[in-house]
Formats: sequence, structure tokens, C-alpha cells
Amino acid sequence: MLAAIMTSAATRAVRLSTGSRVTLALVRHGKILRRYPLAGLIVAVTCVRVFDVGVRLHQIPHAIGYLAAVWLGAFLTAVIVGETSRPRVYLPGLAELSRLITTHRCDRE
Repeated sequence: MLAAIMTSAATRAVRLSTGSRVTLALVRHGKILRRYPLAGLIVAVTCVRVFDVGVRLHQIPHAIGYLAAVWLGAFLTAVIVGETSRPRVYLPGLAELSRLITTHRCDRE
């Protein structure tokens, strides 16, 4: 019974529609903005600055297009990474890695 429930949940997770993936990515972006408000402020200031330069150079459509392209690239990356994410793999710490390298060198000599 438990295996059937787990299989059904896994199947639902795999069969997300495109709309669900987009919604999930938007929710993730919202959580990131709530968790890191300073990062959101920096992004907002950068967008205002890009738009300001576009206005000063009489290139408003180009500034809007640039902002849209950058946002779309970041958003698609978030959707793809969210779709292909895997469980975290343990990576040895720097001290442990140094010890392993030193031990390996000593074994060779």
C-alpha cells in the first residue's frame, strides 16, 4: 500500500504540465525574494538603472527588450534547473580533501 502511494506521488511529480512547471518556478522566485530582500532590491535598482540609461539614450524599446531577455533567460534557467535537479551529493570538505591528497601523495612515494 505504501509503495503504491509513493509510486503515485512520484508519477504525479514527474508528469507536471508546462503550466505547473512555470507556476512552480514563479513560486520559487517569490520565495527567494522574500528570503533575500536585499537581492531583490539590487535587482530592482539594476532594472531601474538600465531603464534610465535607455531613456537617456532614447533607446527605451531596447532597454525594455534587454530587461525582458535577461529575465526570460533567468526564468528558463530556473525552470530547467528545477526540472533536472537531483539530490545533493556529499562533497568532502577542504580539510578532508587536503588530507586525502596528502595521503595519496605519501602513498606514491
